[in-house]
Amino acid sequence: MKSIFIVAAAILVSAYTNNNNKPNNKLLSLFNKTFPAAENIKWHEDANGYVVFFKMNGISNRICYDIKERFLEEDRYYNEEHLPAYILLAIKKNYPEKTIAGVTEVINTSAMCYQVNLKDDKNLFVIKVTSDGTIQSQKEFTNAD
Repeated sequence: MKSIFIVAAAILVSAYTNNNNKPNNKLLSLFNKTFPAAENIKWHEDANGYVVFFKMNGISNRICYDIKERFLEEDRYYNEEHLPAYILLAIKKNYPEKTIAGVTEVINTSAMCYQVNLKDDKNLFVIKVTSDGTIQSQKEFTNAD
């Protein structure tokens, strides 16, 4: 009896999750037209609006929309090979002894920047690089290895 209840609860949760986490058809249609090559699409709804996670051309993406389904922000997660050359050159010039461990490209309606994770033998670093290649900030973390 208990297992039947658990299965029924799982089905209800799954049905609720699959049907209520997606925006209306207008936004879904716009998303599908804008990103026809998107794969592994997962929509989530929260108090602020909608978030969609997907992969396209080998790059993981996250887009946030407000409750009126207007674009707020996009984050793209990748490695250094996808950085524009001038951004990569600025990083390599300022941090020649560091290795790029990952990049988060942050785009909103007013700006674009790159959050770049760097590492060396002892520490981890997070730098913020503006779209013109200016390094604005750095945080350093001690490597626990």
